Amino acid sequence: MGKDSMNQNSMKRKQWYQRATIRSVIMYVVLMVVIELGMYAVSKFGGLSEANARQLDAAQPWVVLALSVLFLWFYTRAIVKQYRKPTDLLSEYLANSATIHFELRRVENDFRVHWVSQNAEKLLGYSLDEIKSVNWWYNNLHPADRSSVVKKALRGLDEPEFVYEYRFRHADGHYIWIRDQLRHDDPSGKRIRGSWINISNDFSVPDDSLYTDAMHHVKVGLAELTEHRKLNVVDDIFASIIGLSAEEAQNLRLEDILTPISDNISGGHFPTNEAIEVIGRRPDQSRFKAQLLIRPCPRNEQVIACLADISLVEQQRQALHNAAFFDELSGLPNLRSLHLHFKSLIDELPEDRLAALITVNINQFHHINHRYGSLVGDKTLQRVAKRIKAALPFGSKLYAAGGDEFVVLINNITEYIDIQVITDNILRVFRDKFIIDNNAQFYLTCSSGSSIYPLDGYDSDQLLAQARSAMIRSRTEGTTISAGSQPQSAQPSHFHLQLAEDIKSTTLHQELEVYYQPIFNDAKNIIGAEALLRWNHPEFGLLSPALFLHHAEEAEKLADIGLWVLDEVVLQLNKWIANNSPLNYVSINLSAPQLTSTWIHKLREHYDRDPGLVTHLGIELSESVLNEPDLQVQNAIKALSELGLDIIIDDFGTGFASLTYLAEYPIDQIKIDRRFIANLVSSEKTQRIVESMMTFARAAGVEVVAEGVESEEQFELIRKMGCLKWQGHLIHPAKPVDELNELD
Repeated sequence: MGKDSMNQNSMKRKQWYQRATIRSVIMYVVLMVVIELGMYAVSKFGGLSEANARQLDAAQPWVVLALSVLFLWFYTRAIVKQYRKPTDLLSEYLANSATIHFELRRVENDFRVHWVSQNAEKLLGYSLDEIKSVNWWYNNLHPADRSSVVKKALRGLDEPEFVYEYRFRHADGHYIWIRDQLRHDDPSGKRIRGSWINISNDFSVPDDSLYTDAMHHVKVGLAELTEHRKLNVVDDIFASIIGLSAEEAQNLRLEDILTPISDNISGGHFPTNEAIEVIGRRPDQSRFKAQLLIRPCPRNEQVIACLADISLVEQQRQALHNAAFFDELSGLPNLRSLHLHFKSLIDELPEDRLAALITVNINQFHHINHRYGSLVGDKTLQRVAKRIKAALPFGSKLYAAGGDEFVVLINNITEYIDIQVITDNILRVFRDKFIIDNNAQFYLTCSSGSSIYPLDGYDSDQLLAQARSAMIRSRTEGTTISAGSQPQSAQPSHFHLQLAEDIKSTTLHQELEVYYQPIFNDAKNIIGAEALLRWNHPEFGLLSPALFLHHAEEAEKLADIGLWVLDEVVLQLNKWIANNSPLNYVSINLSAPQLTSTWIHKLREHYDRDPGLVTHLGIELSESVLNEPDLQVQNAIKALSELGLDIIIDDFGTGFASLTYLAEYPIDQIKIDRRFIANLVSSEKTQRIVESMMTFARAAGVEVVAEGVESEEQFELIRKMGCLKWQGHLIHPAKPVDELNELD
């Protein structure tokens, strides 16, 4: 209940008579009856001659048969098209993916490629028939890898999932690095599914000054090539780099022992007079990275290959980079990274958006080190970092500030309340006990402070100082959160203590009010609304749920508030339906503590009075509710779905397993989080992400709503992507019911 977002007009499980197939059959039967009656009436009462009447009677079954055949033809086409649509969408995705998917089938005592995605032709250069041919995979393995790869593959057949890497010959003749992943999901053992990914680019080396300055430390070997570009004579350094003796290297093609990192290799040969980066594998399976330069000798017709081993240089460069910009313990970027990222963020930040820093410091953390030792302390910090990172929205970044302090960078903020919501999510991760081992189990608390760009400063140093001052102030005053620019930061203890006390008031329901956020279709017509809770506080004015719901939860008032909202929404919904208003659908946000048997019992009471009511209601659940639901929540979701309510995922895309929810739960709608929509116009990457989410949702039969649409450019983009329902401030923000009726 507490978010300025909304959902659309859809039904959970349609009644049998509302299904398209049933409607088509009913229409066919009605049409046949009308035709029969019409022909009978014309025959008996149309004044036809006896001969014409007999002809009409004789033609009657043929007319019915012709119409029946025509109906069956259209009906069959519609059914086939309906069932092929998800397959077509999946095929389109696979054709454009960078990952090749395949399926192996057991043939006698061997496995062969039975099916492979079409993108294999583009990525590997072979036709699908060639890929399915016998021994194609084995014959194109690098000769030096063939023995070890086959052994690993045989071992992988006995494991549920197996990943290994090797060199594989591209159709152009050069070798690429492949990551091969096998998955056993067939109990009979006759099928194996897997994927191939070209990982050659994983070995690319940035061209920076550190790398260039260290080049004089590398080993450089020389080799003479024959006219067919094969190794003829190699020096000792060249031989040591590739791990072969001079005799073993003779007559080998460079393309057979080295793999270019870049894909821009034409004709199956390495270019001349151009330095390229390559990777190779020695017979002992160790990898190396090198620079290769092939040049003709000006004094004769020989061609010389110069190979410089830069493996050690790259390792040193990466180690120095990690030490400079990452925290060794948590693996998070450090404050140096924060300052760099902040500069880039500000350059790209729209003028109507804000950015913020949130500092989080663990209270009395030194007691953990003193009592349990530094090893437990280090594991605890790693666990805290993991929890905070999981609680952050899409686009936010977490940094390690040293010791027991973390910093969160948030961009594209449209409202101050966003900072409060994110901070509350961070604080919630400390509610659960930290279980490090059997002897180290404890609870932690934290203090936090925030600062906002540009209100509290214009660079990361100023903002970090302001956020830390706010954090220290919150710790001194005994609160958990303070802010640099919020008006209530001067006396946060009074504000929060007062809310905690007033939430227990017996007159609370008289001060609560339901606002409604309208939802529109692609023609910008209103088609429904989402119920949003507000508190008209006598001292602090109108408050959003983010400021008081956690107090309601602590006071065990959430369930009562949920029941009150349900009654209010049903009362208003009945008025709209009675007046034939387009506002005949409302969705309600629910948290996990509100999904109780009492709430469902209250809903059943409304259902008993009006069974059709559930087709006008939807329930919005956040991904945090679905992430690790307890048995009560799972049973509640199942009961609501069986009753006929829409089950809606709110803020879709911000969790780790968003797509899996579509398969695990009876989901009817998803609402794409407004942070994606905020970046839609400026980021092509975000556009691809949003379009992919819409494609998968439609393939799963789930409707899509876009949240936070605030500009015509955003509206046009989502409409082109096929999203026909949306909400946002472009037309109308959340308003009381009287003002919403004016929009109707």
